[in-house]
Amino acid sequence: MLAWMQNSRPFRSTEVSKTKLIGLILGPVLFFIFLVSPAPEGLPDQGKLVAGITLWLVVWWVTEAVSIYVTALLPLALFPITGVLSLRAVGAEYMSPIIILLLGMFLVVLALEKSGLQRKIAFGIISIFGYSPKRIILGFMICTALISTVIMSTTVAILIIPMVFTTYTSQVKLERSKWMKRSSGR
Repeated sequence: MLAWMQNSRPFRSTEVSKTKLIGLILGPVLFFIFLVSPAPEGLPDQGKLVAGITLWLVVWWVTEAVSIYVTALLPLALFPITGVLSLRAVGAEYMSPIIILLLGMFLVVLALEKSGLQRKIAFGIISIFGYSPKRIILGFMICTALISTVIMSTTVAILIIPMVFTTYTSQVKLERSKWMKRSSGR
C-alpha cells in the first residue's frame, strides 16, 4: 500500500518456492486433520471448525503461500461453507466501522503520498523551524497538534509518519553528503 511500508520487490519471480508450496498444501491438510481428529472436551463443533480455519490461515500467512489479501478473505468463504457463520454475519465483520475507518485513513495517506504533499509539508516544517533535530521535532509536534484539532488522532498519526520518514531520509542524505565532502577534503 505505502511505498515506505511495503517490502517491495522490483521483479517477482513466477517460480513457487518450496516454502510456499509446502504452505499451500500444509494449510488445507492441517485443517482437514484438525477436522477429523476428536475435539477437546468442552469444545463445540463450531469452535473446532474455527480453530481449524485459523490454523489454515496462520500457515498461509506465515509461509506466504498465497497473497496476504487472499488469506485475509479466506474466512469470508470458509465460514459460510462450513456453517460457522452466515455470509451476512462474516461480511458484517469485514465492514465494521473500525475497518472502514482504517481503510479511509490509509486511502488518505496513500493520496497524500501519491501527490507528494507529505514532502512539501515536511520541507515546509523544516524551512519554518530549522534544521536542528530539536527544532524539527518541535515542528512536527506543533503540526501534529494543529492537525489534531480538525482530524482524529489516529488519522493524524498515520499522516505524520510519511512526513517524518521523508524528513529523516532527507537528513540522512544531507549528513552523508557532508561526511563525503569532509572525507574527500582531507
